[in-house]
Amino acid sequence: MNNYLIRQLTDKIVRALPKEKKEIYTYVMRMEDEVEKEVATSAEFLDYLKIEAPHKLAAEHFGLTLFELLQIMKDVELDIDQQLTSMMDEVKWMDCTDFVYSTSTKKQKVFYVSIPN
Repeated sequence: MNNYLIRQLTDKIVRALPKEKKEIYTYVMRMEDEVEKEVATSAEFLDYLKIEAPHKLAAEHFGLTLFELLQIMKDVELDIDQQLTSMMDEVKWMDCTDFVYSTSTKKQKVFYVSIPN
């Protein structure tokens, strides 16, 4: 499946989350994205998480224990995964290349993508 489409569907699911879960999830994901920009390898990423403990700081920010924060993140990620799988099954791709380029010699493919609500 197209990475752009997956990102769009994931964003749609996140926007529909309850306010508290959405705030926690977006905060943690933004924090992890910032860490990822600062390190060069996955090993450095894991080392940074161990040494700096940004998830603990995020938990404190929301008045949660680290365990509570991690449990919320796990629940949200599971929910996103389940909804995304269901939505991807509903996505329909229709090849419209012949319709769009019926008199042309272009070699580019054109698709109509139906995305679920």
